[in-house]
Amino acid sequence: IDNFEDQLIGTHPGDNVKVNVTFPEDYSDANVAGKPAVFDVTVHSIKVTPELTDEFVAENFADTASTVEEYKKSIEDEFYKQHLEEYITKFITENSTVKSYPAKYLKNTKSVTKYNDESMMAYYNQMFSSYGMDAYKNVWELRGEEIKDEISYEKELTSRAKEAVKDALIYQAIYEKAGLSIDMDKAFADMTEQNSEEYVTNMKETYGEGYLAQAEIKKAVTEYLNNTVKVN
Repeated sequence: IDNFEDQLIGTHPGDNVKVNVTFPEDYSDANVAGKPAVFDVTVHSIKVTPELTDEFVAENFADTASTVEEYKKSIEDEFYKQHLEEYITKFITENSTVKSYPAKYLKNTKSVTKYNDESMMAYYNQMFSSYGMDAYKNVWELRGEEIKDEISYEKELTSRAKEAVKDALIYQAIYEKAGLSIDMDKAFADMTEQNSEEYVTNMKETYGEGYLAQAEIKKAVTEYLNNTVKVN
Protein backbone atom coordinates (compact mmCIF):
# COMPACT_ATOMS: atom_id res chain seq x y z
CA ILE A 1 0.00 0.00 0.00
CA ASP A 2 1.63 3.24 -1.16
CA ASN A 3 2.68 5.72 1.52
CA PHE A 4 2.30 3.22 4.39
CA GLU A 5 5.96 2.96 5.38
CA ASP A 6 6.60 6.64 4.61
CA GLN A 7 4.35 7.54 7.55
CA LEU A 8 6.59 5.56 9.92
CA ILE A 9 9.69 7.63 9.12
CA GLY A 10 10.89 9.48 12.20
CA THR A 11 9.20 7.18 14.70
CA HIS A 12 10.98 5.41 17.55
CA PRO A 13 10.52 2.09 19.39
CA GLY A 14 7.49 2.36 21.65
CA ASP A 15 5.72 4.97 19.51
CA ASN A 16 2.07 4.40 18.60
CA VAL A 17 1.18 5.76 15.16
CA LYS A 18 -2.03 6.00 13.19
CA VAL A 19 -1.29 5.30 9.53
CA ASN A 20 -3.89 6.64 7.09
CA VAL A 21 -3.96 4.88 3.72
CA THR A 22 -6.18 4.18 0.76
CA PHE A 23 -6.20 0.67 -0.69
CA PRO A 24 -5.32 0.60 -4.42
CA GLU A 25 -8.25 0.34 -6.84
CA ASP A 26 -6.82 -2.93 -8.17
CA TYR A 27 -6.23 -4.41 -4.70
CA SER A 28 -6.62 -8.21 -4.60
CA ASP A 29 -9.55 -8.02 -2.17
CA ALA A 30 -12.48 -6.26 -3.83
CA ASN A 31 -14.11 -5.56 -0.45
CA VAL A 32 -11.45 -3.00 0.47
CA ALA A 33 -10.17 -1.95 -2.98
CA GLY A 34 -10.17 1.84 -3.30
CA LYS A 35 -11.34 2.34 0.28
CA PRO A 36 -9.61 4.39 3.02
CA ALA A 37 -8.34 2.69 6.15
CA VAL A 38 -6.56 3.59 9.37
CA PHE A 39 -3.99 1.25 10.89
CA ASP A 40 -2.98 1.54 14.55
CA VAL A 41 0.74 0.73 14.50
CA THR A 42 3.11 0.14 17.40
CA VAL A 43 6.80 0.48 16.56
CA HIS A 44 8.69 -2.30 18.33
CA SER A 45 12.18 -1.91 16.92
CA ILE A 46 14.33 -0.35 14.22
CA LYS A 47 16.71 -2.71 12.47
CA VAL A 48 19.69 -1.91 10.28
CA THR A 49 20.95 -4.39 7.69
CA PRO A 50 24.40 -5.54 8.89
CA GLU A 51 27.45 -5.93 6.68
CA LEU A 52 27.91 -9.47 5.39
CA THR A 53 31.29 -10.59 6.73
CA ASP A 54 32.87 -13.90 7.74
CA GLU A 55 32.43 -12.89 11.38
CA PHE A 56 28.74 -12.15 10.90
CA VAL A 57 28.17 -15.46 9.10
CA ALA A 58 30.02 -17.45 11.76
CA GLU A 59 27.98 -15.80 14.50
CA ASN A 60 24.54 -16.08 12.88
CA PHE A 61 24.71 -19.04 10.47
CA ALA A 62 27.11 -21.41 12.21
CA ASP A 63 24.84 -24.38 11.42
CA THR A 64 25.31 -23.96 7.66
CA ALA A 65 28.43 -21.88 7.06
CA SER A 66 31.39 -20.15 8.65
CA THR A 67 32.43 -17.82 5.81
CA VAL A 68 30.67 -15.55 3.33
CA GLU A 69 31.69 -17.84 0.48
CA GLU A 70 30.21 -20.89 2.21
CA TYR A 71 27.05 -18.98 3.06
CA LYS A 72 26.53 -17.84 -0.56
CA LYS A 73 27.10 -21.42 -1.74
CA SER A 74 24.46 -22.69 0.72
CA ILE A 75 21.98 -20.11 -0.59
CA GLU A 76 22.77 -21.08 -4.17
CA ASP A 77 22.25 -24.77 -3.37
CA GLU A 78 18.96 -24.02 -1.61
CA PHE A 79 17.64 -22.02 -4.57
CA TYR A 80 18.76 -24.75 -6.96
CA LYS A 81 16.88 -27.35 -4.91
CA GLN A 82 13.79 -25.13 -4.73
CA HIS A 83 13.70 -24.47 -8.48
CA LEU A 84 14.39 -28.12 -9.27
CA GLU A 85 11.43 -29.16 -7.10
CA GLU A 86 9.22 -26.60 -8.85
CA TYR A 87 10.34 -27.87 -12.27
CA ILE A 88 9.78 -31.51 -11.33
CA THR A 89 6.33 -30.79 -9.87
CA LYS A 90 5.27 -28.85 -12.96
CA PHE A 91 6.68 -31.48 -15.33
CA ILE A 92 4.92 -34.34 -13.54
CA THR A 93 1.57 -32.54 -13.51
CA GLU A 94 1.72 -31.47 -17.16
CA ASN A 95 2.89 -34.86 -18.44
CA SER A 96 0.58 -37.15 -16.48
CA THR A 97 -3.04 -38.12 -16.99
CA VAL A 98 -5.64 -39.71 -14.75
CA LYS A 99 -7.93 -42.28 -16.33
CA SER A 100 -10.55 -42.08 -13.59
CA TYR A 101 -11.16 -40.38 -10.27
CA PRO A 102 -12.22 -42.60 -7.33
CA ALA A 103 -15.68 -41.23 -6.49
CA LYS A 104 -15.41 -41.45 -2.68
CA TYR A 105 -11.91 -40.01 -2.69
CA LEU A 106 -12.97 -37.11 -4.91
CA LYS A 107 -15.97 -36.43 -2.67
CA ASN A 108 -13.77 -36.37 0.45
CA THR A 109 -11.20 -34.11 -1.22
CA LYS A 110 -13.96 -31.76 -2.31
CA SER A 111 -15.23 -31.59 1.29
CA VAL A 112 -11.74 -30.82 2.61
CA THR A 113 -11.23 -28.12 -0.03
CA LYS A 114 -14.56 -26.50 0.85
CA TYR A 115 -13.72 -26.70 4.57
CA ASN A 116 -10.46 -24.84 3.88
CA ASP A 117 -12.37 -22.17 1.95
CA GLU A 118 -14.85 -21.74 4.79
CA SER A 119 -12.04 -21.56 7.36
CA MET A 120 -10.36 -18.84 5.30
CA MET A 121 -13.64 -16.93 5.03
CA ALA A 122 -14.10 -17.11 8.81
CA TYR A 123 -10.56 -15.82 9.32
CA TYR A 124 -11.04 -12.87 6.96
CA ASN A 125 -14.44 -12.02 8.41
CA GLN A 126 -12.99 -11.92 11.91
CA MET A 127 -10.20 -9.65 10.71
CA PHE A 128 -12.59 -7.39 8.76
CA SER A 129 -14.96 -7.05 11.69
CA SER A 130 -12.14 -5.79 13.90
CA TYR A 131 -11.66 -2.93 11.42
CA GLY A 132 -15.37 -2.29 10.96
CA MET A 133 -15.34 -3.51 7.35
CA ASP A 134 -17.94 -5.57 5.51
CA ALA A 135 -17.56 -9.34 5.79
CA TYR A 136 -17.92 -12.02 3.14
CA LYS A 137 -21.52 -13.25 2.92
CA ASN A 138 -20.77 -16.34 0.82
CA VAL A 139 -17.72 -18.55 0.49
CA TRP A 140 -17.55 -18.13 -3.29
CA GLU A 141 -16.79 -14.43 -2.89
CA LEU A 142 -13.23 -15.50 -2.04
CA ARG A 143 -12.72 -17.13 -5.42
CA GLY A 144 -12.64 -14.11 -7.71
CA GLU A 145 -15.05 -12.13 -9.85
CA GLU A 146 -15.72 -14.98 -12.28
CA ILE A 147 -17.32 -17.05 -9.46
CA LYS A 148 -20.65 -15.28 -9.01
CA ASP A 149 -22.96 -17.86 -7.41
CA GLU A 150 -23.18 -21.23 -5.72
CA ILE A 151 -23.43 -23.14 -9.01
CA SER A 152 -20.26 -21.66 -10.49
CA TYR A 153 -18.52 -22.12 -7.13
CA GLU A 154 -19.43 -25.82 -7.03
CA LYS A 155 -18.06 -26.30 -10.55
CA GLU A 156 -14.82 -24.54 -9.66
CA LEU A 157 -14.64 -26.47 -6.38
CA THR A 158 -14.95 -29.77 -8.25
CA SER A 159 -12.21 -28.68 -10.65
CA ARG A 160 -9.85 -27.84 -7.79
CA ALA A 161 -10.67 -31.12 -6.04
CA LYS A 162 -9.88 -33.06 -9.22
CA GLU A 163 -6.52 -31.30 -9.51
CA ALA A 164 -5.74 -32.25 -5.90
CA VAL A 165 -6.80 -35.88 -6.48
CA LYS A 166 -4.75 -36.04 -9.67
CA ASP A 167 -1.73 -34.75 -7.79
CA ALA A 168 -2.16 -37.33 -5.02
CA LEU A 169 -2.67 -40.22 -7.47
CA ILE A 170 0.41 -39.29 -9.48
CA TYR A 171 2.65 -39.18 -6.43
CA GLN A 172 1.09 -42.37 -5.07
CA ALA A 173 1.89 -44.16 -8.36
CA ILE A 174 5.52 -42.98 -8.33
CA TYR A 175 5.79 -43.83 -4.62
CA GLU A 176 4.66 -47.42 -5.24
CA LYS A 177 6.68 -47.95 -8.43
CA ALA A 178 9.87 -46.66 -6.78
CA GLY A 179 9.31 -48.89 -3.73
CA LEU A 180 9.48 -45.97 -1.31
CA SER A 181 8.28 -45.96 2.29
CA ILE A 182 7.31 -43.41 4.93
CA ASP A 183 7.45 -43.46 8.71
CA MET A 184 4.29 -41.78 9.99
CA ASP A 185 5.28 -42.26 13.64
CA LYS A 186 8.38 -40.17 12.99
CA ALA A 187 6.35 -37.67 10.94
CA PHE A 188 3.87 -37.18 13.79
CA ALA A 189 6.74 -36.90 16.28
CA ASP A 190 8.34 -34.18 14.14
CA MET A 191 5.01 -32.37 13.80
CA THR A 192 4.54 -32.53 17.57
CA GLU A 193 8.03 -31.13 18.17
CA GLN A 194 7.53 -28.30 15.68
CA ASN A 195 4.00 -27.43 16.82
CA SER A 196 2.34 -29.27 19.70
CA GLU A 197 0.56 -32.50 20.57
CA GLU A 198 -2.76 -30.64 20.48
CA TYR A 199 -2.00 -29.41 16.95
CA VAL A 200 -1.29 -32.95 15.72
CA THR A 201 -4.45 -34.27 17.38
CA ASN A 202 -6.55 -31.53 15.74
CA MET A 203 -4.98 -32.24 12.34
CA LYS A 204 -5.75 -35.95 12.66
CA GLU A 205 -9.35 -35.27 13.70
CA THR A 206 -9.92 -32.61 11.04
CA TYR A 207 -8.23 -34.18 8.03
CA GLY A 208 -7.54 -37.81 8.93
CA GLU A 209 -4.23 -39.66 9.03
CA GLY A 210 -4.56 -40.69 5.38
CA TYR A 211 -4.66 -37.07 4.29
CA LEU A 212 -1.54 -36.31 6.35
CA ALA A 213 0.18 -39.38 4.92
CA GLN A 214 -0.32 -37.94 1.42
CA ALA A 215 1.89 -35.00 2.33
CA GLU A 216 4.61 -37.36 3.57
CA ILE A 217 4.34 -39.44 0.40
CA LYS A 218 4.77 -36.31 -1.72
CA LYS A 219 7.82 -35.31 0.34
CA ALA A 220 9.34 -38.78 -0.10
CA VAL A 221 8.72 -38.77 -3.85
CA THR A 222 10.06 -35.23 -4.24
CA GLU A 223 13.26 -36.14 -2.39
CA TYR A 224 13.60 -39.32 -4.46
CA LEU A 225 13.21 -37.42 -7.74
CA ASN A 226 15.56 -34.65 -6.61
CA ASN A 227 18.24 -37.30 -6.12
CA THR A 228 17.38 -39.10 -9.36
CA VAL A 229 16.81 -36.36 -11.94
CA LYS A 230 19.88 -35.25 -13.87
CA VAL A 231 19.88 -31.64 -15.07
CA ASN A 232 22.14 -30.63 -17.95
